[in-house]
Amino acid sequence: QYSQHTDLELDMPIEELLGEFVEVWGEAMAVATDTLTRNVLTENRRVLHAGDRRRREDIQEKDYLTLDDLLRARDMIKDSGIPQNYKAGDRYAVLMHPEGKRQLLQDPKYIESFLKQGPRDLSNPIFSGGMYDYEDLMFFITSNSRTFSGNNNREIHSALVLGDDCYEVSPLDEKSVKFYYIWSGSSGIGDPLDQVITIGYTVRYGVRITNPLGIVSVEHAS
Repeated sequence: QYSQHTDLELDMPIEELLGEFVEVWGEAMAVATDTLTRNVLTENRRVLHAGDRRRREDIQEKDYLTLDDLLRARDMIKDSGIPQNYKAGDRYAVLMHPEGKRQLLQDPKYIESFLKQGPRDLSNPIFSGGMYDYEDLMFFITSNSRTFSGNNNREIHSALVLGDDCYEVSPLDEKSVKFYYIWSGSSGIGDPLDQVITIGYTVRYGVRITNPLGIVSVEHAS
């Protein structure tokens, strides 16, 4: 990815803005690699649908994410002999959209456990509005979770439940990431007045599912 700029469109010399451009492209790279990882994981064939639906196309408007859905997904992974994810504090990791969090905080089964047993302080989601572990599930909220189109163009979210060592990614380091700063006058006839400056990056990044039994996607209504 890259962008091109001229001194005429900027309020100060490009050299003074170079750090800001690098930061912007660094954030874009993070989103791009995260999206690639997400897409690979959600292509896995182990899928549950909220409301006991059989297909994505059958999900209805009120088929929200529930704690029972996530526990079913966890049990599928656990029954396959996949241990908890050590990177998630030896729990099964749950990656969900903020909309999934909102729905789960409306699930009586999830809420009642904290009403009856949770501490009376901000470590309790009833008081803080946060999202906290339940049994052997650890929750992670991301707006970059995958969204599909269901029946009547209904928005369908995917909540991922992950066991241990179910996928791997290539490292992001000085060998795989390179930022470019190409000075004006280097583009030939594309920059006849020596005004265009190109800034961007390249990244070599790969994702591979190593154990599909350790990944379950729970699809639910928005």
